[in-house]
Amino acid sequence: MCNEYGKKNPDMRVVVFKDGDLWVAQALEHDLCAQGIDLKTVRARLQMTVSLERAYSESNGKQPFEGIDSAPKYFHDLWANASDFSDASSCEDDGIEMKLCA
Repeated sequence: MCNEYGKKNPDMRVVVFKDGDLWVAQALEHDLCAQGIDLKTVRARLQMTVSLERAYSESNGKQPFEGIDSAPKYFHDLWANASDFSDASSCEDDGIEMKLCA
């Protein structure tokens, strides 16, 4: 979903960072994360995690992500200082906005 300036109004914000040999994608609104060997893999795994968590909640008569708290403040602080992740800046995506942490 985009606003009038073409900017995305994301359903979920995610910080992406390198941890050793792996990339980590950590969602902010709900404490969900995924790991992968490269940016493409970590994004695909995060999308799968989000999809499965949403389906699990709904199949149990709950709102999507009900009972999954927000990520710790540390990750919200990373978001504030992160750079836009160009692969995820399009409005025609899955509602996940990613920012890359150096």
